[in-house]
Amino acid sequence: IDGMATIEQDDNGQVTVNFNDEFSTAVGPDVHVFLCNSFTAPNSSNTDKLEIGSLQSTSGAQTYVVPAGVSIDQYNWVLIHCITYNHFWGGGEFGIVEGNCTATAVNEPAVENKVSFFYSNGILMAQHLPENTVTLSAYNLQGRQLLTTSFLKGESPSTLSLHIAPENEIIIIHILTTDNELAFKLLTNRQ
Repeated sequence: IDGMATIEQDDNGQVTVNFNDEFSTAVGPDVHVFLCNSFTAPNSSNTDKLEIGSLQSTSGAQTYVVPAGVSIDQYNWVLIHCITYNHFWGGGEFGIVEGNCTATAVNEPAVENKVSFFYSNGILMAQHLPENTVTLSAYNLQGRQLLTTSFLKGESPSTLSLHIAPENEIIIIHILTTDNELAFKLLTNRQ
């Protein structure tokens, strides 16, 4: 599986999981997309799963609607699974829990540097940023940019403090490096 996923919430509160244009995966029968609490096949023995739809296409942008009333912070992974043959395709991690908020890596199953975030009284501290970070941006769930900061090649700090006043408890952080993109969902009210 290649590509990136984002989580968005519109003005009416509808939450969607969106695969980008670079998304691609192998062809298979009866393939579905799930939200899950672990990197475990979302089959009948896994009770911590929520199916959000049949895989729409093996490549390209696509959107999956999260049912109303479902709290996205209950899930740590977006997974793809073939139901008919109980074949686990894989997926992307949300729940890397570090510090006082939940940081969720949307497109990287294992973030080598274990980026961590701490949020308190309007200050967001990012630690263990990749050394090749080019930009760090923060967005609300509606996609409105709250801040962005850029770094010259080779001059990104490993620790960064930013002033940010989120409009709600969820912030999406996008980190662009010279060779990768990382996205994190922060739940700022977690203790």
